[in-house]
Amino acid sequence: MISALYTLYERVRNLPIDWIVIVGIVIVSFALISVAVWAASRQSKGFSEQELDKKLTQIRKEIESDVSQMIESKIHGTPAIRETESAPARVADDPVKPFLSQLQMDALVLSVKLLNFIEAQGPPPKPKYTQKEINKMSSTETKRFILANDKDFDFACEYYFGGNVTEGEPRTAEELQKLMMARFMLLDPWYEKVRASYALEFRQEVEQMYNRFSKEGLTDDVLQVSIQGKMGRENIRAIASKLWELAYKMREKGVSIEDS
Repeated sequence: MISALYTLYERVRNLPIDWIVIVGIVIVSFALISVAVWAASRQSKGFSEQELDKKLTQIRKEIESDVSQMIESKIHGTPAIRETESAPARVADDPVKPFLSQLQMDALVLSVKLLNFIEAQGPPPKPKYTQKEINKMSSTETKRFILANDKDFDFACEYYFGGNVTEGEPRTAEELQKLMMARFMLLDPWYEKVRASYALEFRQEVEQMYNRFSKEGLTDDVLQVSIQGKMGRENIRAIASKLWELAYKMREKGVSIEDS
């Protein structure tokens, strides 16, 4: 269920809408799950179908109101949830609480920021000529690039084949060393840039989030994974996913030290 919701979230977040709308959708998802559990328990206790429909209609209206207020607060800078005479704050024993705690909200917002950060980095750099383009070249074209002393072509051949274009792969220790060095020269500065940017922008915030969840009894080492080298981007994506999962687990737990 968690992975399905996160997959839906990643698809929705690509739409041209504000992140607060996405959080609204998250609230609806959490609420609907709670409604399903509550409905099942009520039916098992013999509540009539009419009573159940009435309660579900009331909950649906409350959810719609909450999401609308959140969107309005983002636009006008007003409080997200207002207590009025006609709509007082829900009491603690209400079966459905379509609100997110501050910890849950912060986790979801940080998840969005991390995913946006990954996208902003773009794909890792590649040689000017792709492996497919080189493989399609005739011997005449290949010879022309070599005679022209095309540095981009030479680098691409080392990057993909260790310089051994004829065999299409490195066959000697020297050729393998050329391949590794070419990839190191091209990719390592980019990996280091991603690591440094993450460290400056997010490492402290992720560390704080780890401690905040630990305080609630929810710990996960994914939030402490190293952001370095080839796996840096994937580890950032894993952290973003884990924040979503922990926010959901907070909902399941239903107890928050931070909010008490």
